[in-house]
Amino acid sequence: LTSSPEARTWSRPPKPMSKAAVAAGYWFNFRYDPRRKQRGENPFLLDSPAPSVAYGDFLQNEVRYTSLELSFPDRAKVLFADAARQAKERYEALAKRAAEK
Repeated sequence: LTSSPEARTWSRPPKPMSKAAVAAGYWFNFRYDPRRKQRGENPFLLDSPAPSVAYGDFLQNEVRYTSLELSFPDRAKVLFADAARQAKERYEALAKRAAEK
């Protein structure tokens, strides 16, 4: 879900892009249900599978990132590699949290 400042409502991003973002590890779907904790279960549920598409491939389909790459190719390469590393670390941390009892 994303917030729309203009309408001050929550809306879902377009499905094709959200699926691509999840497949690349650009963002992750998860839930937290405190009622599960009362039942002795982990309240954190990770709904996203491990990324199956290269992070950079997703970025190449986003105008803001291709513009950055055209304007500052050396800087963009470093930033994209760092973002991919951070996304991998984020997924690993979320998966670890979801596996806790």
